Amino acid sequence: MDIYNTSVLQGVFPDQLKRSIVVPIPKVSPPQTIEDDLRPISLTAQVSKVMEGFMLQSLMSEVGLKLDPKQFALPGKSTTQALVYLLHLIHAALDQGHCSVRIFFADFKKGFDLVDHNVIIDELLKLQDWNGRIKFVDDATALEIVPRCSPSLLPILVNDVSQYASSRGMKLNSKKCKEMTISFLQYHLPLDNAIYIDGSPVQSVSSFKLLGVLLREDLSWCDHVDYVIKKANSRLYALRKLKKAGLSDKDLVTIYSSFIRSRIEYASPAWSTLTQGQSDLIESIQRRALRILLPEMSYQDALNYTGLKKLSTRRHNSCEQFIRKLKLDNGPINPLKDVVATRIHPNTHNYNLRPNQAGHSKRTQNVFKIL
Repeated sequence: MDIYNTSVLQGVFPDQLKRSIVVPIPKVSPPQTIEDDLRPISLTAQVSKVMEGFMLQSLMSEVGLKLDPKQFALPGKSTTQALVYLLHLIHAALDQGHCSVRIFFADFKKGFDLVDHNVIIDELLKLQDWNGRIKFVDDATALEIVPRCSPSLLPILVNDVSQYASSRGMKLNSKKCKEMTISFLQYHLPLDNAIYIDGSPVQSVSSFKLLGVLLREDLSWCDHVDYVIKKANSRLYALRKLKKAGLSDKDLVTIYSSFIRSRIEYASPAWSTLTQGQSDLIESIQRRALRILLPEMSYQDALNYTGLKKLSTRRHNSCEQFIRKLKLDNGPINPLKDVVATRIHPNTHNYNLRPNQAGHSKRTQNVFKIL
């Protein structure tokens, strides 16, 4: 505590605690170049992490309420909420009709390395008179609603983002920045205003992985389902090897739940609107896992024996829990508050005398179940 108190009073972080072990983690396998395909991960001392935690608590108590309410990198928020909110914006815009949605996925080159600490402190001082540091994330998403027969202004917005980043010593990665257009119009007008970054055109894609979930231009989940199945199948091989090694059924169930099922169910409230065929494909992963663990039992008997639930049931429960948590969140920063419906007076009869509470588009209601 003396080290911490002295550091705060003097405004100096000890040099000894700044030392770290840097471990290069490949972004792709196998990495082709050191500069582009390796991510440096710094392992700092535990004392440093504890001190950073103390500073963060004091910092957030001062400036937390002044941050953008659509900032999801805060305690109590999640990537699932970010994805659901983005999907809500897309569906709500498309429900207006006669328009399309154009999305720009931004990626900052060496986002943490190029951050100017002087700029960070200046931005922080604008929020509160506090001598501290904050970090920026390296991903951003810009969304534009393009009315039919109207020009897209997204290139202007991207240019503003690029200039804003350059003025702060940061730079957009033109190779990793992508754009995607979502449109269900019967005819499509070609976009004649391409997006350029440093003179290079931004690639237009039909599918993009955002926060670990694959989004498609037709808003279907076939790519994400294929991605999840591929990842799960590679881990089922390890489960089969552990079964042959003689691990107990209890340990194997724990390993399956921790390393396979958790990966399958990541951000499931955002992509729970699967077709029956896609749901069956997801369920087949758990069928195969239980067949490895308990080959002599049927699927239902194996579920009863292990205490597991069907994945479809767990996704349904996850959606209910997601909505329930949002309803109970009384915090000032909750961009999904206006999305979630709250029925103050429950129905006491079976007659549909008037519509339910407005505020939800048809497409939004299909994104996740409104309780």
